[in-house]
Amino acid sequence: MKSDKEILSILSYKGYEALRTSDTESAEAIFKDVIEIDETYIDGWVGLAQVFYEKGDIDKSNKSLDKGLELLVSVRFKSWPPSRKLDWEKSTDKPVLRLVHQYGLNYFRQGKNKKAKEYFELETKLDPSRDAPQSMLNDIASNKSYQSLK
Repeated sequence: MKSDKEILSILSYKGYEALRTSDTESAEAIFKDVIEIDETYIDGWVGLAQVFYEKGDIDKSNKSLDKGLELLVSVRFKSWPPSRKLDWEKSTDKPVLRLVHQYGLNYFRQGKNKKAKEYFELETKLDPSRDAPQSMLNDIASNKSYQSLK
């Protein structure tokens, strides 16, 4: 029999797969199920934030991220941002890096490039091996906007 964490991990994977195929309705339902099973499961909140981002509802996306961040600080980290390096390959670190990246994307989409830059720089500091935040930092340095990348 699978543990709750294994079930949540499988559901989250299915939610991200639904997002990858642009099935935001299924992804939203899956991530809401994850949160219903365990409100403290960070990937549920981050996944839901990504759903709202894809739907263009940045306010709801930020609220989901804020809830995820609140849980990270209360459950996992004593302060924010974490002082140690993170590793994308670790299942416990991936949701944290997703959260930071999604905040950056949300601010970038809103045209708040200075704030977006702070999050992408934080992501790079937490895990220097990731290309995604560096790519976004390059776009910001080149004065690209969300609209120009669509």
